[in-house]
Amino acid sequence: MLKEYARDPVFAVVPPGAHRVGGVEQGRACQGDDGMDISQASASLTMEPGDGFDEAALRKVYDPAAARGGWKHDVAPSTGRGVYFTHCRAVRGVTSVLSVSTWPGRDGGLYVTIAAWPERSSCASPPASSHP
Repeated sequence: MLKEYARDPVFAVVPPGAHRVGGVEQGRACQGDDGMDISQASASLTMEPGDGFDEAALRKVYDPAAARGGWKHDVAPSTGRGVYFTHCRAVRGVTSVLSVSTWPGRDGGLYVTIAAWPERSSCASPPASSHP
């Protein structure tokens, strides 16, 4: 699953004026007594956004790439800060969330993350929290 996350076409997208800070980083899935614990499975990319981006500008760049990867628009819980929007799809039968976010005041970075959200039964079920 981690390799599939890391190969997602959304990680090839770099908004105009932004630049990557390193490569795609993969979170770890742990082997438990009952098999693979995927709750921590993730892949993420950090970028320096240059002059910054608002949600409309980031959606213009990321929504088409997400759609090409089979992602569907999702309802993201409000964070009350920066930009935060999500897309959802099942990856190997596990509900997974693609999030694009900026956090002003933290470090000003632009973050693209794909994370497993196994406690969410499907993309049709609304998120109860901002887990990913």
